[in-house]
Amino acid sequence: MARLLPFQKHKKFISLKKNLLLSVTLAATAFVLQGCLNDKGEVPKPPETHCDSLNVSYNLNVAPIVQAKCGTIGCHDAGSPNGDLTNYTHLSGISATVANRIQRPSSDPLYMPQGDVLTQDELDFILCWIDKGAPNN
Repeated sequence: MARLLPFQKHKKFISLKKNLLLSVTLAATAFVLQGCLNDKGEVPKPPETHCDSLNVSYNLNVAPIVQAKCGTIGCHDAGSPNGDLTNYTHLSGISATVANRIQRPSSDPLYMPQGDVLTQDELDFILCWIDKGAPNN
């Protein structure tokens, strides 16, 4: 049998390490992918999003929230220099900004409504209304 020189032993060891690493990686990937399958071996459909099941109306859901939390005197009422959010046209025109502001942490100086907090239901109604294109309904 031929003797391996020291540098040949090192190459063989590196080759074994690479093969072992590749095997472990493939096994881990197969394990993770198996967890994505349901009982029938299919990838399950994602659950319905909350907005898909929420029937949102500007007049019934969004306008009352905006009136109570945003359209107060000195904030975003009619004629306010901050913008009249009680007006559908103005509110729908800046809906992306509204979505940004109401999702910030309440400690953020740009968080809205200042001095108040939206409940999760109020937040959901406004965000789903915006997600659906901010319809005037």
